[in-house]
Amino acid sequence: MKLFKSILKILIGVGIIYVLVVTFFVLKPDINDYLNKTEFNRTEWISWKETESSFGVRWNMVYNLTENHKLKGKTKDEIKILLGKPTNESKKEMSYYLGMICVKNLLFFVKFSSNYSNINFDNFHHNISCF
Repeated sequence: MKLFKSILKILIGVGIIYVLVVTFFVLKPDINDYLNKTEFNRTEWISWKETESSFGVRWNMVYNLTENHKLKGKTKDEIKILLGKPTNESKKEMSYYLGMICVKNLLFFVKFSSNYSNINFDNFHHNISCF
Protein backbone atom coordinates (compact mmCIF):
# COMPACT_ATOMS: atom_id res chain seq x y z
CA MET A 1 0.00 0.00 0.00
CA LYS A 2 2.86 2.41 0.84
CA LEU A 3 4.54 1.62 -2.47
CA PHE A 4 1.29 2.31 -4.33
CA LYS A 5 0.90 5.70 -2.60
CA SER A 6 4.51 6.62 -3.39
CA ILE A 7 4.09 5.70 -7.05
CA LEU A 8 0.80 7.61 -7.19
CA LYS A 9 2.46 10.73 -5.72
CA ILE A 10 5.27 10.50 -8.29
CA LEU A 11 2.80 10.08 -11.16
CA ILE A 12 0.72 13.02 -9.96
CA GLY A 13 3.87 15.15 -9.66
CA VAL A 14 5.02 14.20 -13.17
CA GLY A 15 1.50 14.89 -14.49
CA ILE A 16 1.44 18.34 -12.91
CA ILE A 17 4.88 19.18 -14.36
CA TYR A 18 3.74 17.95 -17.78
CA VAL A 19 0.59 20.10 -17.67
CA LEU A 20 2.63 23.17 -16.63
CA VAL A 21 5.18 22.68 -19.44
CA VAL A 22 2.47 22.20 -22.08
CA THR A 23 0.54 25.22 -20.76
CA PHE A 24 3.69 27.35 -20.93
CA PHE A 25 4.35 26.47 -24.58
CA VAL A 26 0.71 26.97 -25.55
CA LEU A 27 0.47 30.39 -23.87
CA LYS A 28 4.00 31.64 -24.67
CA PRO A 29 3.06 33.44 -27.94
CA ASP A 30 0.16 35.26 -26.25
CA ILE A 31 2.31 36.18 -23.25
CA ASN A 32 5.06 37.55 -25.53
CA ASP A 33 2.52 39.56 -27.55
CA TYR A 34 1.04 41.02 -24.37
CA LEU A 35 4.40 41.94 -22.84
CA ASN A 36 5.72 43.54 -26.05
CA LYS A 37 2.71 45.72 -26.89
CA THR A 38 3.70 49.34 -27.43
CA GLU A 39 1.78 52.51 -28.06
CA PHE A 40 1.23 53.36 -31.72
CA ASN A 41 3.68 56.02 -32.88
CA ARG A 42 2.99 57.37 -36.38
CA THR A 43 6.56 58.57 -36.96
CA GLU A 44 8.10 55.24 -35.94
CA TRP A 45 5.53 53.30 -37.98
CA ILE A 46 6.16 55.29 -41.17
CA SER A 47 9.96 55.48 -40.86
CA TRP A 48 10.39 51.82 -39.80
CA LYS A 49 12.97 49.79 -41.69
CA GLU A 50 13.26 46.10 -40.92
CA THR A 51 16.50 45.26 -39.14
CA GLU A 52 17.49 42.55 -36.69
CA SER A 53 17.00 44.92 -33.77
CA SER A 54 13.71 46.44 -34.96
CA PHE A 55 11.86 43.52 -36.56
CA GLY A 56 8.88 43.69 -34.15
CA VAL A 57 8.28 47.45 -34.02
CA ARG A 58 5.13 47.52 -36.18
CA TRP A 59 3.87 44.17 -34.89
CA ASN A 60 4.07 45.49 -31.33
CA MET A 61 2.05 48.60 -32.27
CA VAL A 62 -0.81 46.83 -34.08
CA TYR A 63 -2.91 46.11 -30.99
CA ASN A 64 -2.77 49.73 -29.81
CA LEU A 65 -3.44 50.96 -33.36
CA THR A 66 -6.56 48.83 -33.78
CA GLU A 67 -7.92 49.48 -30.29
CA ASN A 68 -7.24 53.22 -29.90
CA HIS A 69 -7.18 54.86 -33.33
CA LYS A 70 -10.74 54.37 -34.62
CA LEU A 71 -9.82 53.00 -38.05
CA LYS A 72 -13.38 52.02 -38.91
CA GLY A 73 -15.03 54.70 -41.03
CA LYS A 74 -11.78 56.29 -42.23
CA THR A 75 -11.15 56.77 -45.92
CA LYS A 76 -8.14 55.41 -47.80
CA ASP A 77 -6.55 58.85 -47.76
CA GLU A 78 -7.03 59.15 -44.00
CA ILE A 79 -5.42 55.73 -43.50
CA LYS A 80 -2.49 56.73 -45.71
CA ILE A 81 -2.02 59.93 -43.69
CA LEU A 82 -1.98 57.88 -40.48
CA LEU A 83 0.07 54.88 -41.64
CA GLY A 84 1.96 56.11 -44.69
CA LYS A 85 2.26 54.37 -48.04
CA PRO A 86 0.94 50.78 -47.93
CA THR A 87 3.11 47.83 -48.91
CA ASN A 88 0.36 46.62 -51.29
CA GLU A 89 -2.80 48.34 -52.44
CA SER A 90 -5.88 47.48 -54.49
CA LYS A 91 -9.31 49.09 -54.79
CA LYS A 92 -10.68 47.10 -51.87
CA GLU A 93 -7.72 46.73 -49.52
CA MET A 94 -4.31 47.92 -48.43
CA SER A 95 -1.70 45.99 -46.51
CA TYR A 96 1.25 47.05 -44.40
CA TYR A 97 4.25 44.81 -43.84
CA LEU A 98 4.84 44.14 -40.13
CA GLY A 99 8.01 42.10 -40.43
CA MET A 100 8.99 38.48 -40.45
CA ILE A 101 8.60 36.20 -37.46
CA CYS A 102 9.51 32.50 -37.59
CA VAL A 103 9.90 32.66 -41.40
CA LYS A 104 6.36 34.04 -41.76
CA ASN A 105 5.75 37.41 -43.38
CA LEU A 106 3.21 39.31 -41.29
CA LEU A 107 0.86 41.78 -42.97
CA PHE A 108 -1.70 44.16 -41.50
CA PHE A 109 -4.73 44.32 -43.83
CA VAL A 110 -7.16 47.22 -44.10
CA LYS A 111 -10.24 46.27 -46.14
CA PHE A 112 -12.71 48.74 -47.59
CA SER A 113 -16.43 48.40 -48.22
CA SER A 114 -17.91 48.33 -51.72
CA ASN A 115 -17.98 52.12 -52.01
CA TYR A 116 -14.19 52.12 -51.42
CA SER A 117 -14.38 54.90 -48.86
CA ASN A 118 -15.19 53.39 -45.47
CA ILE A 119 -13.07 50.87 -43.70
CA ASN A 120 -14.61 47.52 -43.00
CA PHE A 121 -12.11 46.50 -40.38
CA ASP A 122 -12.05 43.28 -38.41
CA ASN A 123 -10.03 43.12 -35.21
CA PHE A 124 -6.52 41.98 -36.00
CA HIS A 125 -5.23 39.07 -33.99
CA HIS A 126 -2.63 36.56 -35.03
CA ASN A 127 -0.85 34.01 -32.92
CA ILE A 128 2.65 33.09 -33.97
CA SER A 129 4.21 29.84 -32.87
CA CYS A 130 7.70 28.83 -33.91
CA PHE A 131 7.31 25.22 -32.81
